[in-house]
Amino acid sequence: MNVWLLVSIVATASYAEGILVTLLAGRLTNAGFVGHWLERLRTPKAVALAEKWGTWGGLFLGAAVVGQEPILIALRCLGVHSRRIWLPLAFSNLVFSAVYYVIVSEGWDHLSSLF
Repeated sequence: MNVWLLVSIVATASYAEGILVTLLAGRLTNAGFVGHWLERLRTPKAVALAEKWGTWGGLFLGAAVVGQEPILIALRCLGVHSRRIWLPLAFSNLVFSAVYYVIVSEGWDHLSSLF
């Protein structure tokens, strides 16, 4: 199978899923009791962390640590608008799809021996 076709299909599917999660998280933050509960969780420390790393840092570093979905939900809960998420989400999905392909094609044992 063509490598670029596979990476683009995986990245596109992951992007579509990320957009859906972002939109659902946005709707959830506007729900009555959930919105009030999230206001209590928006501590100055959490907001400062989100402002420091921003959307790009969250979707690259955060997604590498905990995965894409929790970071998308956290960004929406911290008040980041979905329009600010779309472009970093696309780039992070392309990068992670390529990284995953390299890991699968080369084998984790071969890659770990390089470091």
